[in-house]
Amino acid sequence: MGRAVEMLRKQGFDGELHDILIVGDRFDTDIRAGMRAGLTTCLVETGCHSHDLQNFYPADSAHFVAASGAH
Repeated sequence: MGRAVEMLRKQGFDGELHDILIVGDRFDTDIRAGMRAGLTTCLVETGCHSHDLQNFYPADSAHFVAASGAH
């Protein structure tokens, strides 16, 4: 995460860490990494995990959830 934030800063981003949104499809990797780095997180349900699994990852709660568009 540090390298990614560093790259954003080099591109002119001068906001707070919580102003950065990390989007991922797993609580135990993407969302956890974002939470630990102080970023805002969004779980996309198009991948491995869905919001229904949140209770298995109580420390890795996504700020937002984007449901799958698949029908």
